[in-house]
Amino acid sequence: MAEYNARPEVKEHRHRYNTEHREDHNEWKRKHREGLRATPEGRRKLLDRQLRSNRGIGLEEYEELLASQAGVCAICSEPPPPLTDGKQAFHVDHDHANGEIRGLLCRGCNFGLGNFRDRTDLLRAAIAYLMAPHRQAA
Repeated sequence: MAEYNARPEVKEHRHRYNTEHREDHNEWKRKHREGLRATPEGRRKLLDRQLRSNRGIGLEEYEELLASQAGVCAICSEPPPPLTDGKQAFHVDHDHANGEIRGLLCRGCNFGLGNFRDRTDLLRAAIAYLMAPHRQAA
């Protein structure tokens, strides 16, 4: 099957078909997702797909990681916000250099690390800044 799909004429046909039927396909996907969101099992299935597609782990691995963190953010130890529309409660944090998953973080902690570009020297400088005495405004 892989050899067939790799043939240039098959790729061209698939590309042409997808281009011509894009709106129909998008409408089908929207309706399919709405149907899945209607049930708890469907929402779990959507979340599993999202995690596998974006982070390479399934919902089961996500839940195991969450349990290993006692159900809280790996940095601030806050509990997760409630799940909505099949979206995960925590962000799956990973090392940008090698893709290795480090843990689950709340949105604030994940964005914080991202803003510091995972640089420990910047994080240390930020801690020193916060710990230093500052002048009071007049």
